[in-house]
Amino acid sequence: MVRQLGCPTLFFTVSAAETDSTELLAILFRIMMNDDPEPEEIEQWTFLEKAELIRDDPVTCVRYFDHRFRALFNTVMRSADGPLGEICDFFYRVEFQHRGSPHIHGLIWVKDAPVYDPEKEDSESDVTSFIDRHITCHVPQEN
Repeated sequence: MVRQLGCPTLFFTVSAAETDSTELLAILFRIMMNDDPEPEEIEQWTFLEKAELIRDDPVTCVRYFDHRFRALFNTVMRSADGPLGEICDFFYRVEFQHRGSPHIHGLIWVKDAPVYDPEKEDSESDVTSFIDRHITCHVPQEN
């Protein structure tokens, strides 16, 4: 793809982060215990309690992750007025960590995204502007 399409505009990684997903944990609890937990109850669970639910039903966890990723990617990212602009091509691959948790690595080619060319005077600032519009980061205040 790189040979045919050129350098991708963005590389991304998406992880499942199952222990942080209150919705997934509620689904797993409902399946295992045939009961609906309160959101406040889920927030009080220890990491080990959450991990046990996740470990006991890996199929539901992977299906949930796949559904959420496809909804995000196809409905939001690839929409006509998506946050990155028009995605003209993409590639992604689902991988599994040693403990079985899925994650995705992908490449996105955005139509009319600026490409760095050292011969062009405004090239660096155009690319920097594009990056600053779409990517942010910060250092948390605590820890």
